[in-house]
Amino acid sequence: MNEQTYEQQLDRMLAELSVSKRLFGYPMLRRAVLLVAERPALIGAVTKELYPLVAAEFGMVPHQVEGAIRRALVSAWEKGDKMVQKVYFDHTISAKRGRPTNAEFIADLAERLRSGRVF
Repeated sequence: MNEQTYEQQLDRMLAELSVSKRLFGYPMLRRAVLLVAERPALIGAVTKELYPLVAAEFGMVPHQVEGAIRRALVSAWEKGDKMVQKVYFDHTISAKRGRPTNAEFIADLAERLRSGRVF
């Protein structure tokens, strides 16, 4: 599957999950998912490799990228359709935390892109 197709599919998934394009962290989240879809090993080094790669592209530092992505996901989780969230993340929703971590969210969407399991 080419990157353009991944981008279109990812945009659709993010919209279904109520991740607004107007959120500051949206482009960073989108880029992180695409990078992990292209290079799955990055999910094993989120803070040491993935966030620094994204940060360099956006002229930021890694902890700013992590925070921006987290805020985008928290916002989407609070506003989003709970049934859609359950379909995507039932296996990663923690009763204590209530939502997937940044890494779980990124990994799951990247895996869906790679495997073609896009709704």
